[in-house]
Amino acid sequence: PELTPARLADLLEARRVIGFPVRVLRWIVGASWWLRIQRTDPGWIDLAAQSPVMDTARARSELGWEPRHSSRDAMAEVLAGMRHGDGHAGSPKLYPRSKN
Repeated sequence: PELTPARLADLLEARRVIGFPVRVLRWIVGASWWLRIQRTDPGWIDLAAQSPVMDTARARSELGWEPRHSSRDAMAEVLAGMRHGDGHAGSPKLYPRSKN
């Protein structure tokens, strides 16, 4: 299923969903990135805001394709990796945190 703000809030165990205009959210993220409060630049907001919703009906009907993982499960795995600091050695911003 499509990851809506409500479904993402559920994954994050948020109490409520607060709607922000994208430009306001981008400004907040940009300011916090510039101040080194958090590590993700505002380009990630642009990426999320402009991501297309994919319809897999044709792949299902013509190829018999079925997903192995739901969108919810995939996002839950990404969030778990972020919480644990698992990272990825291929990108300086995503290097795994040391487990000291």
